[in-house]
Amino acid sequence: MRCCHFVGIACLTLAYSGMIPPRACAGAVVVVILIRTHSNRCSGQTRRNRCRELRQINQISAARVQRDWKNTPDREVSLSDEDRIVATDLGIFGTASLFQLVCNAETAAGIRTLRDWLIHPTDPTEIRERQQAIAELSSRLDYRQELNAVSRSMARTKFVPDDFLEWAEGRTYLSRKRSLVWLVRTLPIIVLSMPSLTLLGVLPQHIGMPIMTTAIAVNILLTVAVVGTVHDIFRIVCPAPDGFDLDRLQRVFTKLSNMNGESRTLVEIQETASTATAGLKQLQRIMKFTSLSRNAITAVPVYLPLQFTVLWDFQILQLLEDWQQKHGHQFRNWLDAPGNFKRPNHWPRWRMTTRSGHFLKLALNTTSSSSRINWATHYSQNPCES
Repeated sequence: MRCCHFVGIACLTLAYSGMIPPRACAGAVVVVILIRTHSNRCSGQTRRNRCRELRQINQISAARVQRDWKNTPDREVSLSDEDRIVATDLGIFGTASLFQLVCNAETAAGIRTLRDWLIHPTDPTEIRERQQAIAELSSRLDYRQELNAVSRSMARTKFVPDDFLEWAEGRTYLSRKRSLVWLVRTLPIIVLSMPSLTLLGVLPQHIGMPIMTTAIAVNILLTVAVVGTVHDIFRIVCPAPDGFDLDRLQRVFTKLSNMNGESRTLVEIQETASTATAGLKQLQRIMKFTSLSRNAITAVPVYLPLQFTVLWDFQILQLLEDWQQKHGHQFRNWLDAPGNFKRPNHWPRWRMTTRSGHFLKLALNTTSSSSRINWATHYSQNPCES
C-alpha cells in the first residue's frame, strides 16, 4: 500500500510539473484507487473469516461443556489391536468418550499425540511439566483460540503431512540421476553462452548456433521425459499453486513461536516452532518460483522459454533438494510441536458418561511406585457432572 501511495503522489507531482500528460496521471491514480479498494475488501474478508472461525470454536466449546455430543467433533483415531481392546473396554474413544470431550486438536499430529497420552503411561516428571504448561496456558484463552483458528485453517488445506514426510526424509530425486545433474548444470550454460561467444567472435556462427540449437533440443526432450515427476514433487511439497498450504502451515508455527511461554515444555515448543518458521519461510521462497508453470497466464509466455533455455524446473528442484537435505530430517520434530501443544486444558479427575450409560472416572496418580496413570471404571446409575 505504501508503494501505491508513492506512485499516486509521484504521478500527481509529475502531472503538476507538466512532465507527464494529465490523462496518464488520471489513469495511474485510478489504478491506485482500485488496488487500494481491492486490498481493503480482502482485509475485510480476512477479518470476517477470522470472526467466523472464532464463533465456530466457541460454539464447539459450548457443546463440549453441555455434553452435546452431536455438535462436538468426534475425531477418528487409528489404534493397534492391543490398544483397541483397552480403549473399547474403558470407552476412551468414540461417541461420548473422554477423547471426544477433551480433544480440540485440529491437526493429525495433535490427534495422534493426545491418543498416545491417553493410552500409554508417562513418567511423573513429564506429567508435572505438562501440568505446569497447562497452568500457564489456562488463563490465555484468546491465544489458545487464535491458535485453534489457525490450525483449523491449516486442516482444511490439501497439504498431506505424511506425503511430505515421506519426501522430506527420503532420498533426493537428483541423487538417483547423476547424469541428469550434470545435464542440468551444463546445458543452460551452453545455451546462454553460445550467443555471446558468437557475437564476440570467439566461435564462428556456423558452429555456435548449431551447438545452441542442439542444447535447446536436449532441454525440450528432458522436459518432456522428466518434468512430470518433478511437478509431482512440487505438488507434494505445496499442493496449492498459490502457496496457500505452506502459508497456513507457516502461520501455525509463527503463532507458536510467539507464545512467550516460561515453563520448560512451552519453551521447547517455542524454540522448535521458531526453527520451523525460519525453515518454512525459506521453503516458501523456493516454491514461489514454481508459480510460473502453475499459473495459466505465465505458463506459455514466461515459463516455457525459461524451461527450454535454462531448465527452470530442474533449477528449482536443486534448490528444493538442498532444503530437503538441510531441513528434511527436522520436519517430523517440527510437526510434533503443534501436536504437543494441542493438549487438554487440564488433567483433573474426570467423571463422565460413557456410551454404555455408566460413568468413567480417571485418576492421575503421580505418586505411586509404578508411576503410571491408573484407570478405573466407576459404575453408577445417576448422572454426575465432570
